[in-house]
Amino acid sequence: MQYEQRAVKLCEEIATVNPHLAANIYGNIGGLYHTENQLDKAKYYMELAYQTLVDSGIDFTNDAVIQVCNYANLAASMGEPRKAIQALKRCANAVKEYNSENSSDYANLAWDIGCIYTQMRDKDTAVMYFKTALYRFMGKRAGAIANEAD
Repeated sequence: MQYEQRAVKLCEEIATVNPHLAANIYGNIGGLYHTENQLDKAKYYMELAYQTLVDSGIDFTNDAVIQVCNYANLAASMGEPRKAIQALKRCANAVKEYNSENSSDYANLAWDIGCIYTQMRDKDTAVMYFKTALYRFMGKRAGAIANEAD
């Protein structure tokens, strides 16, 4: 972590020129803190990464989806599931608008939303998102399988 301050300073300098890189650096720093079990610092940097992506309008790219999923899973594990779901849904809407709701990114986001609803013990909503994810992953075949499970 000795290079953390230099990386943060770099992010501040490049955020307007290359927000994608800045968000990746913030997210990576957050990930390092997460592995060190310094959750408050991890959350702080992952939120910086997320906000950088949102503010720059690039929260629909593949890298952004990974960053948002990491942030949301951390937020949910820290007792903020609604904040996590809000971030995931915002990202899913951006992916749907700028990419496709039939993409694996959209499916991954739906799956993560379902997982967090499961943690919240909201089975019906979780199942709805799991079905959406499976349908996106497997197409019509998954839809038929999911309907049979009802």
